[in-house]
Amino acid sequence: MDAKILGNYIAARRKELGMTQANLAEKIHVTDKAVSRWERGVGFAFLSVWIQFLDIKNLAYTGNWSAIYDTINVLSAVVIMFCIITLLLNFINIKTHD
Repeated sequence: MDAKILGNYIAARRKELGMTQANLAEKIHVTDKAVSRWERGVGFAFLSVWIQFLDIKNLAYTGNWSAIYDTINVLSAVVIMFCIITLLLNFINIKTHD
C-alpha cells in the first residue's frame, strides 16, 4: 500500500463521517493543512507524533526508537500508519455518535 492509497482512505473515511478536513484536524489536534497533506499522500511524518503522544501517556515503548525504526521496512510502516488512522477515525466516529 502506498501513501496515496492511504491518503484516499483517510479522505473517504472522513467524508463518510461527514467531516471537513478542519473538523478532523480539530478532533486529533493537528492543522487542516496536515490532514490535507495526508489525504494527498504526503507528510506522513505524523507517526512519530503519535508515538511521542503514547510515550507521554506511558502507553508505548519508551526506549530507543531509532534502533527499532532501522529494522522496520517501508511497507510495515505504512501498515502501522493505516492501523493508527483506522483506529483514530473509528474512535472519532464513536465520539460523534455519543
